[in-house]
Amino acid sequence: MAKDILVSVSYGASDETLAADIGRIESALQAAMPGWKLRRAFTSPLVRARLAKQGKEVPDAAGAIAQARAGGAERIAAAALLVSPGGEFESVEAASQDLHVITPLLADDVDLDTLAVYFGEVQRKNGRPLVLMGHGSPTSGNPAYARLRERLPENVYLACLSGQDNLAWLMPELLRHSEREITLMPLLMSVGGHTLKDMAGDGEDSWKSQLEKAGFKVECRLTGIGRLDVVQSVFVRKAKKIVG
Repeated sequence: MAKDILVSVSYGASDETLAADIGRIESALQAAMPGWKLRRAFTSPLVRARLAKQGKEVPDAAGAIAQARAGGAERIAAAALLVSPGGEFESVEAASQDLHVITPLLADDVDLDTLAVYFGEVQRKNGRPLVLMGHGSPTSGNPAYARLRERLPENVYLACLSGQDNLAWLMPELLRHSEREITLMPLLMSVGGHTLKDMAGDGEDSWKSQLEKAGFKVECRLTGIGRLDVVQSVFVRKAKKIVG
């Protein structure tokens, strides 16, 4: 086994989705950390179980780190390729113990500032309000999302699927806006059910349907943010703290 192992920890997805989003972050990290061998770990038990039925064994973070140690790795680091430092990240931290950890996207103020500028540029190019859909948590109060939200420029909004800061919470502010064309964009690493159904689906509870019912013309961007250069650059900045 290689002497230096980087454990890439993400929620988990199909091979195609991983290649489109998480895989691009992993490639950027490998370019920034020459000599380090990448190993994948998934936080989702459901995804791991589904892949196991297909004959593909992907461990969780603790399992991947244990494998690296058993293989004689001299240096091990974990990259939490997650959006928010919430419950999933806590499990990564617990597994990593004294290892170097590349923290989630919304962990550091400098990166929140970078992302706020980027989303402002997206909005200005579109010429219409931009609404970001985060995942959120029903219990944590979504502090990382709040810290990003307070940095977002005019006409860029952020709400979450879970928690009090949801679309219903944001809707009154959107309705005060004179513009009736709006863009929805997922603040999610990769495209899955949350993007295709909860955000852009045709069901009456999707964000797209709710906004259309409220009188908006809605454009949906169906891409994960893992493929964005700005997101890859955030994780590369964090990685360089490890390798110097």
